[in-house]
Amino acid sequence: MRRRVVWQRDGIVGLQTPAESRPDRVDVAVFGGGLTGLSAALFLAEAGLSVLVVEARTAGDGASGRNGGQILTGVNPSFRELAREAGEHWARTLYREGDRAVEDVAELVARLKIACDFHRGGHLAVAVDGDRLDALEADRDALGGPLRMLDRAGVEMCLGFPGYVGGLYDPRSATANPYRLTLGIGRAAVTRGVHIVEHARGRLEPRPGHFVVHGAGRPVRAERVLVATNAFLSETVPALKLRVRRVSGTVIATKPLPDAARARILPGRPAVFEESDRYAHFQRTADGRLVFGGRAHADASTGVDGVVRFLRTLIPELAGVTVSHAWTGPLGITASGLPTWGETGDGTLYVGGYSGHGVALSVRLGLELGRYLATGAEPDWPRMLPFRHGFSHRSIKRFRPPARPPRRFPALR
Repeated sequence: MRRRVVWQRDGIVGLQTPAESRPDRVDVAVFGGGLTGLSAALFLAEAGLSVLVVEARTAGDGASGRNGGQILTGVNPSFRELAREAGEHWARTLYREGDRAVEDVAELVARLKIACDFHRGGHLAVAVDGDRLDALEADRDALGGPLRMLDRAGVEMCLGFPGYVGGLYDPRSATANPYRLTLGIGRAAVTRGVHIVEHARGRLEPRPGHFVVHGAGRPVRAERVLVATNAFLSETVPALKLRVRRVSGTVIATKPLPDAARARILPGRPAVFEESDRYAHFQRTADGRLVFGGRAHADASTGVDGVVRFLRTLIPELAGVTVSHAWTGPLGITASGLPTWGETGDGTLYVGGYSGHGVALSVRLGLELGRYLATGAEPDWPRMLPFRHGFSHRSIKRFRPPARPPRRFPALR
């Protein structure tokens, strides 16, 4: 078993642009070369603004390229939880944003011709007991649309193995190689004039009316800054230390399954996640591998050996199949399970905390914050989210977009 990311099996590809072409001044500096930062940079470049992206490692080598490759509709908390905490209006708003997020990814993949094995096989939320199945049915009743309940036999047919009492199927979700997706967006941004600096521990210096970015070679003046480092937000903006917590997730991948197993297991290649405390999620890749993450019990270690045992217990047929890749990656977790964005007192724009539901949402919020920086159009995603019962200290019902527009861009005047 190799301790490396299956999505990167062709190697890690750098996107750094030549230092000699790097400007001394840009409209926007973006910290973070993942899906959020690169999507924002792409939007800004297409809007005619100059952009510098600063990445501490290589583009896509954080959570954006180390996840399970699931591109899901909706958001992390269930609809019923959000409706109870925030009211039905904001629950529907956030779920609508999550649904739009998958469309954003699909549109970028098609428009930019990104070769990332994008596959629209839907997603299946599977229930381990009757109570969780009832909760899924309540969500289906509230949301409607194309969502479809499956009984025990229906789930077994979709999965190719037993073990669940039923599930909820949404045909709109997708899977992909997230590392190639990130690189595809990054390459498109570079061709549109975005400058990328990798292996740079950037430092931000706020000054009256602008910022100075250090660590990217010579100092660069930026009119605005977006910090899109997700789990590492507080390393650039220490004031956000309590806003987003960093945890580590473990994922494994098998060798391509034998033909007989491939014909039975996940024949439609949906993204699957388990409604339980075990955080199980899995999919079958375009070349027939099973990519799997989770933990055997709520209090169990998420180490590689434990995840391998969990997989082989869940699908005994795969007990003899070799696990070829195993890796860990950083996750940004918020108390609400929802990403957070906002601006600090000096005007630094930040976003992060996707809480394991970030491939689609990171692209969506990247594009929306790019639009906000370019035009002042406030995203539908609220800045303040509720924390009652573990959500926000302030009711989302009282959220109002601020009247103050972003600082002017000289290039836009």
